[in-house]
Amino acid sequence: ASFVRVYLKSSGPSPRTIYGNRYRGTLEDFDAIRSRSQTLSAVTVSTPATFALDGGEVPTLRGQLVSCNYIAVHHWPALKGRTFNDTDCLAPGAEAVAVLSERGWLVGFGGDPDIVGGTVRLNNRLVTIVGVIPDNLVGEPLLPLVYVPYTMQPALLSGNHFRDSPGSLAWLDVAGRLRNGATAAEAERELSVIMSTLDRQHSGRLTDVVVNNGALIRAPGLANAAALIIALALGSTALVLLLVCTNVTMLLLARAMARQPEIGVRLSVGCGRSRLVRQLLSETLVLASAASTIGLAVASLFARPIVQMLTPFPIGAAFRPDWRVVGYTIGIALAATVIAGLSPALASAQFAPVGALKLRRSDMGARATQPHRSTLIANHISITVILLVATFVLVRAQDRLVKPRLDYDPAAVVVASIDLTRAGYSVGMVRGFYDGFLARLQTTPGISAVALSSSPPFMGTSSMAVTADRQDTLFVSWRAVSPDYFRVMGVRIVQGRVFSERVGQSHDRDVPVMVSESLARRLSSQRDVLGQRLRLGNGAIGEVVAVTADTQSIRVGESDGPVLYQAMSEADLTNASVLLPVSADPRALLQTIPALIRTINPDLQVMPETISIIIERAASQYGAVIRAAALSSSLAVALSFAGLYGIMTFAATRRTREMGLRLALGAPRRAVVGLFMRSLWRPVLRGLATGLPLSAAVAMMLQRSSLVGGVSPSEPWPYAAAILVVVTVATSATLIPAISVSRTQPMMALRNE
Repeated sequence: ASFVRVYLKSSGPSPRTIYGNRYRGTLEDFDAIRSRSQTLSAVTVSTPATFALDGGEVPTLRGQLVSCNYIAVHHWPALKGRTFNDTDCLAPGAEAVAVLSERGWLVGFGGDPDIVGGTVRLNNRLVTIVGVIPDNLVGEPLLPLVYVPYTMQPALLSGNHFRDSPGSLAWLDVAGRLRNGATAAEAERELSVIMSTLDRQHSGRLTDVVVNNGALIRAPGLANAAALIIALALGSTALVLLLVCTNVTMLLLARAMARQPEIGVRLSVGCGRSRLVRQLLSETLVLASAASTIGLAVASLFARPIVQMLTPFPIGAAFRPDWRVVGYTIGIALAATVIAGLSPALASAQFAPVGALKLRRSDMGARATQPHRSTLIANHISITVILLVATFVLVRAQDRLVKPRLDYDPAAVVVASIDLTRAGYSVGMVRGFYDGFLARLQTTPGISAVALSSSPPFMGTSSMAVTADRQDTLFVSWRAVSPDYFRVMGVRIVQGRVFSERVGQSHDRDVPVMVSESLARRLSSQRDVLGQRLRLGNGAIGEVVAVTADTQSIRVGESDGPVLYQAMSEADLTNASVLLPVSADPRALLQTIPALIRTINPDLQVMPETISIIIERAASQYGAVIRAAALSSSLAVALSFAGLYGIMTFAATRRTREMGLRLALGAPRRAVVGLFMRSLWRPVLRGLATGLPLSAAVAMMLQRSSLVGGVSPSEPWPYAAAILVVVTVATSATLIPAISVSRTQPMMALRNE
């Protein structure tokens, strides 16, 4: 209950580079909060990372860079060895140590009992394993497999976040523990004062602070997406529950119709109707209690495996039912009992005693259940259509993400990100490296051009403050590129000219820049933006020399929006990405580039990949949502088939004598089948008439979210596919009992009384 997360969002013209989400803190923020806070008993920082593993059971490990008190504050003691101590974080890159989670120990190293004290190679750096901790982390839904001190960032990852100003790079997720008696609101007020004091050291900067318990739905920036995901989960669960209630209602109704003689006897001997309703509801409640108990037992055993199927990452969240889960389950069971059992109980209480005693078995409920049957079928159809349309819209969205509309072939462009700072290159040395490397690339068969970018496509980019005359400061996406970048990435030049490569080598304060159409519209709505001078956040004065078309290159499935392009400088080359369009099979080039770089410097490790691979990896984050929706839809289809089959079987059984008479009078068997099929189309049309408008509303809600951006709710194929599925299910569920009753021998049907 004392765990809290601290979200820091800075605004203003003060230059600040953000890595990952915009609510991260800097080293300066961490030191200020850790040294001055009185409401927090401990302050920790972390940031996710992926490590290449040499010689392990798996090629990569999902991990975290953490402060050395992180494990002690948020975990139980180590299972084996030790956790981090203060000396492990004294100097950047000084102590190459790591701690494995229990899952990481098993997955990455097969549970090797001698792992503690051994060395492994992470990102081509020897690291000593000092301990193994249990899988009971706090605040992280996905389980890291390995933890390393955050001071190891320069040695293991690109860039050196400790070399620059401690207040210039926001890359740390801040968390902590409240002191006894302190609240999150008190901590938020205190940290706001601390950050405002720190902001005075950075002219024009303003930092907003949010402190909460770390729940995903309460995270700034993620709250809308999290709320949507939770709404999808709860909404689909509620719809599936309605299908279950509908099925149970039909079963109870059929059971009540079969008990009409018994109920007639009870009413005849003086049983009150209210007492009869209470008895029938009590019987239903006993069944619901047994089902709830079994459901809780199944959930406690299989909740984690089911959730684990939805994501490739190990799950670290707890799935043990507590009193809230038990109370929620009991409440839902009681509500479902009333919904499913009340209608049959009231229908049973309306039976006339004499009429119930006179009914033949074949006539029991034949007419009484017809309105109920039609309504239940319509409910099945409408609920199933809603779930199917939502699933198909999500599938279509993922297809758009994996196959975005680009003006180039992403499978034919290879990206190689090269971090020269880790290899010890200074700014003055990088030009010599690239002169030799690019010269060799240009002579490599299959490469038609070479372009450079300060960040790889579809993996985010830096932001920069831009100010025009008499306008407010804008924060826009910024990318340093070579002139060939626009041709390689299919970025169309709308106006002006591309800057030359030699500009990037210039040390002049005035530099030419290019802007996207989105940025051009915001900079100048009344006059031509070409020639306009801009004050840039890096201190330079930019002159707009060209306007480019808006494109997709920063995040998968989203337009880049306002972007400012600047020529590559030598400082930008220290951690740049090389873009290579190829005319042959790119797989050979993926092997050639690392070998070529090793001939220049054996210490440089590069893992090139095509842009299509980057896109697929980015789009895979939607896989869990789609699998969850597909699971709900599959359950809905199965329940619909079972429910409709039960309804139509019950109807066929009650009409056996009627069908026997029809057959005895010469009706063909196909006419009997057709009679049942014709009885289906009215409730199916009612269900579609209700379900399709609701499906359109759900599709519109999804379209407005970040999950399915770019997919129009008016696209016809999700609705057509949903209609095809439900019509097929309804037809199959009706056809099977109809064919069965049509094969009944007339004499046997007439004798079956």
